Order: sequence, then C-alpha cells, then structure tokens
Amino acid sequence: MARNDAKYFILIGSIVIGTLVSSNIDTGNRSFKILNAAQYKEAIDERYSLKNDIEGLSDKYSKAKLKLEKYNDEDTSKSEILKDIQKELNFNNVIAGTTEVSGPGIEITLKDSIEDYYQTNDIYSIIHDQDMIQVINDVKNSGAEAIEINGIRIIDRTKIYCNGYFLRINGVLIAAPFNISAIGNKDSMRKYLLSPDNYLAYLQVRGIYVSIDDNDNIKIPPYQGSIDSSYLSDPSAKK
Repeated sequence: MARNDAKYFILIGSIVIGTLVSSNIDTGNRSFKILNAAQYKEAIDERYSLKNDIEGLSDKYSKAKLKLEKYNDEDTSKSEILKDIQKELNFNNVIAGTTEVSGPGIEITLKDSIEDYYQTNDIYSIIHDQDMIQVINDVKNSGAEAIEINGIRIIDRTKIYCNGYFLRINGVLIAAPFNISAIGNKDSMRKYLLSPDNYLAYLQVRGIYVSIDDNDNIKIPPYQGSIDSSYLSDPSAKK
C-alpha cells in the first residue's frame, strides 16, 4: 500500500511540475501565424531573394576590398591603376548602354494581327505600349543583358508609349513589325519567354504574330539619347 501511495504522489507531482513548466514556457514568437500555400511561397521567394542580395553584396565587398588593397600596395604603379580604372569605366559604359555590344542571343518579331486597325477598330489586334512594356519586362527577367527594339537601345530610363498607330520609344516613332534583339543565354531566355505564364502566350491568344529565333552574333547599338541628371548628386563629394 505504501508503495502504491508513493507512485500516486509521484504521478501527482509530475503533473503539477509539468503544468508549471508549460505555463512559463515562452516560445519567443508571440505573433506566430500559419501561412497558406501562396504566402508560404512568397516568403520562400523573398528569403531566396534576400539571400542572393546578401551574397551579391558580400562578393562586391570582397572585390572592393581587394581593389583597395591593390591600390594601397606600394608595388602597384600608377599605370596599372589607370588601366584598371579605364577597364572599369568601359564596363560601366557597357552596363549603362552607352556603347555598342555584341554577343549571342535571341530575336523576337511581333506583328499586329490585322493590317488595317482603323477599318476594324479591334484594339486587341494591335500591339500597344503596355504590351511592349510587358514583353520587355519578361525579356529582362529571362536574363537578357542588352536589349534593342528596331535598332533603339533599351535602358533603365527608356520610355515606351503609344502615339496613334505607332509606338514612341526614346522619343523615336516606330511601327510594326517590332523586332526585339536580346543578348544572353539563348536556351534559357527562349524557354522562359515561351512559358504559358508569360506575356507572349497572351499575345498569341489575341492573334498577335510572335516568333523567336536564335542568333549567335547580335549587335546592339548604344543608347543615343541624353541622360538627364539635374537632380542627382554624389553624397561622397560633399564630405
């Protein structure tokens, strides 16, 4: 009997202690929220994007640190430093779009589904500025490193809008057919752009003519317009 009483008291004590411990546990996440499938995917995508940003910044930091160490090295001559600076300047001009570039890539042709819009007044049968903007966004997302439309270089400040039967791009009027050239990985760009989730598929549903061809030697001209920087300033120059 005494042995059973001991077991009984041990059981009661264990329950009491367990209750006290559980009531004082702090999970550290008082705003815990259960995510649905879409929210979970969005969170994963954001985490992946932030991870890539961190890795990119870390790589830039390492390169900048090595460059600074090289410039501070007494054995480094002025001619070497000037050569490095010129090389970096040329690279920045390529990225900014102010110099001609060449390389492998793809060529996209877009044509209105009818020749005379004014006879049918079917707004979905012709290519509008919003259509071109969506296509160019997809081309950028596919990994394109340089883009041009009908010989006009596309940069981050490019403006595209309708002007009657034409599109005005960087201030220049152009008419269909629209020929888009993009330098980059041909296979990955084509695969991305032909995905049923991207905008070219929607244009085809509307009857817009769409074709994509490979080209191993695309030449893209430099940006010809002016880049306004009236309000930009270099914070480091004020120090």
